[in-house]
Amino acid sequence: MTSAWRLWRSPGTCQRSGTMRLLRAVLKEIIVTVETGRLHLVLHWQGGITRGLKC
Repeated sequence: MTSAWRLWRSPGTCQRSGTMRLLRAVLKEIIVTVETGRLHLVLHWQGGITRGLKC
């Protein structure tokens, strides 16, 4: 389990925030990789859709 995942699931992390609850309800998994100074994110949504993003 990564540090980011532990922080995300921590009981003290903004449990009252509607945004956090919404994201937890609609996102199944987020995969982040770093290549050549860029972030690559793969978002796996609960409905089965996968979306890739580069930052």
